[in-house]
Amino acid sequence: MAALLVVLAFLLVGGSGFGYYLAKVQPTELNAQATSVVQNILAAQVQATTQTIAAFTAQPPQKMYAQVTSRKPDFSDPLDTQENSWINYTSPNFGCAFIGGAYHATAILNDTYSLCISPDTNYSNFAFQVRMILLRGDSGGLLFRMDSKHGSFYRFTIDRGGNYYLYFHASDNSVTLLTRGLSPTIYNALLQSPSQAVVTTVIAYTSHIYLFVNGQFLAQVNNDKIASGPIGLTALSTTQPTEVAFTNAQLWIV
Repeated sequence: MAALLVVLAFLLVGGSGFGYYLAKVQPTELNAQATSVVQNILAAQVQATTQTIAAFTAQPPQKMYAQVTSRKPDFSDPLDTQENSWINYTSPNFGCAFIGGAYHATAILNDTYSLCISPDTNYSNFAFQVRMILLRGDSGGLLFRMDSKHGSFYRFTIDRGGNYYLYFHASDNSVTLLTRGLSPTIYNALLQSPSQAVVTTVIAYTSHIYLFVNGQFLAQVNNDKIASGPIGLTALSTTQPTEVAFTNAQLWIV
């Protein structure tokens, strides 16, 4: 009887201790282990993302362009009819309209530009390319990562003088010139034939922005003000009414 009482007492005490372990200690240890596992997974993902970014941006820009544009585009639009999401409007001073098998952007007043947007698009890391013909006036180009809610976006334009510009438009209406330059590629293309189509391309990858014309690298900048947003096209008038015709828009997700 005494021995049975000792065994019973041991079971009661030991059982309560085991129950405490199951109810208190084990969940705490499991939570700590789960937290550690999640932290390790997140750290691995961050490391993998960092390595991917480093590998992509370590490439020479020309190789990067060839690699991206050699694939089938994720988005392709001939820009010949209204069968797409591009806005279509005309006014005395601005215009975005489909005319004669192309998408025309116009800006009539000096120091103004048109915003011809594809509002249903939203891209972060991509290569955006389009063929443009400067029919009259000063310059035209691409808009990207547009934040319509706050009125901020990037604008990449080229002009007849062979110049290129990349601007950042902020929500407070301020405009920052991120880079500019003179390109023989642009100058020779427009000089040889004013109506010649020029292929204009931007590659935006995280904070890295690369500019190309006719497949030739122009410049690269780092700017992380906007991470994603719709794409668009523009005509810019500085000294005279400007009209630009765009065709064959393509986009590759990077």
